Amino acid sequence: MKKTIKEKIKKLFIKNNGYAQTSEIVKANINKRNIRLLLEEGKISRIKRGLYKWNDFKFEPVNELVEVLKIVPSGVICLTSAISYYGLTTFTPSKYEVAITQKAKVVLPRYPEIKLVYFSKKIYTSGITEEKINNHKIKIYEMEKAICDCIRYRNKIGKDIILEVIKEYIKRKDKNIEKIMKYAKICKVEDLLKKYLEILI
Repeated sequence: MKKTIKEKIKKLFIKNNGYAQTSEIVKANINKRNIRLLLEEGKISRIKRGLYKWNDFKFEPVNELVEVLKIVPSGVICLTSAISYYGLTTFTPSKYEVAITQKAKVVLPRYPEIKLVYFSKKIYTSGITEEKINNHKIKIYEMEKAICDCIRYRNKIGKDIILEVIKEYIKRKDKNIEKIMKYAKICKVEDLLKKYLEILI
């Protein structure tokens, strides 16, 4: 591959904050065979069909969340992945947990490891917010909604983690008890949350 072509492709990836789709490469009048050559050289990695990342781009560890939602564009970062993002737990999830609706169909790659969590429409649509990572927007549940979802899944997540999360939340200056109670009502864990708060406050 000519150096000029490689530089042209690299500039396209950099412009897109380290990522590029096959359609964008073709639109830039670059032959698709160059994608295969860059893969063989280890310059790029395939995230999913038609989506690639430039390996030498300076990605932060948290940038994997961007990759996850490029793989599952209808998804929302949830449960332990969300509380870990907000710094509410020392627990490190082994898989990225992503909420989707029952109707969503997703084909997952081997890596990164993603666990799909099926939420009802009301639970899924409540509390979605956007965070920015390296100029990429990711969908994630608001901190209070993520906590309430974790309480719903307490038997799978573990009560020790739930207690740690609520303890950390109570310490935060930006805590909002009114908001967390609102989401507790939506998630039908109001009584449980009250018990946790009574113990810890």
